Amino acid sequence: MDNVLIDWDSYKNNKDKLKSYKVELINLVEALKDFEFRNSFQYEKETWKLISVILKWIKNNDKINMENGNEIYIEILELIFKIIRNANAGVRENQMNTKDYLLSDILSTIPKCIELLRKDVTNTKVNTCVQCGIQCLSNTYTQNTYLQNNYSEELYNSKILRTIFDFQDEKLQLYSIMTVHNLLMNNEKAV
Repeated sequence: MDNVLIDWDSYKNNKDKLKSYKVELINLVEALKDFEFRNSFQYEKETWKLISVILKWIKNNDKINMENGNEIYIEILELIFKIIRNANAGVRENQMNTKDYLLSDILSTIPKCIELLRKDVTNTKVNTCVQCGIQCLSNTYTQNTYLQNNYSEELYNSKILRTIFDFQDEKLQLYSIMTVHNLLMNNEKAV
């Protein structure tokens, strides 16, 4: 895990160095496919914090665009969404870490990605990033009645699920439908 905990500050503004950082994130995405590793990931609080720092930095520094080579940041966002998606698959503790460290930033980042996709619906990098963001949300709520009952309103209020059907993309729509299903399943507050 230490190889991922590299100094984000020394990488964040150097797009060439970010390519090696991206490799570390890809390795983490792959490692999280293993259930034992995924289960132990719940204890990696420093990694959860680092992912939060990266997500906040990209969101708050106007990096969600395709200008001036910023597509590297879209690729990093996609990998962050994949990391969270994989980490949350079947591990409640990771879902709770997502709530504690990332959920509000995810809910405010995905709409920015959706707006970028709206500018160019043919952009496959942005489309894939949004797809992974929706999958990340879906896995965050899956079989977690606490999150379903107490944090689904934040997702509804983000308008993510309402705007995603503006796009004629079957995967985006399917992932959104699965997210709604996962929100409603066992949700005591759903009408």
